[in-house]
Amino acid sequence: MSVKQKLKQSNNENINMLIEYLVEESKKDEQLKNGILQENKTIVKAWEYCNYKAREYLENKSGGIKDSVVVGWAIHYFTENDKVIEEEMGRVINDPVKMPEKSKQTEPKKLTNKSGVTFTQLELDLFGDV
Repeated sequence: MSVKQKLKQSNNENINMLIEYLVEESKKDEQLKNGILQENKTIVKAWEYCNYKAREYLENKSGGIKDSVVVGWAIHYFTENDKVIEEEMGRVINDPVKMPEKSKQTEPKKLTNKSGVTFTQLELDLFGDV
């Protein structure tokens, strides 16, 4: 498997920029390439690590961080041992849990109020397609 295959494109533009940089850099850096190709290392976990580092760096305040700093965190994630990363974060980084499949759509209920007005009751799925 190649680095490009392992680091699949995302819907997030920032993650895609990071992926492009990591793919190019891994062509020159064998340690980075080997780190990316480890089965337990994923771009999702790397992004979570970068977010953790960003909150720490900004002391939980809003602000900007140079791209080079974020790239450095991602490279550190891929080239460092998982135990070191886990100790640094104080927890294990897990890939997100897959959401259960959507249930079958139910037919809207027709209701009539006391005034005799008929209306349709719909169900709202607040977390659909998240």
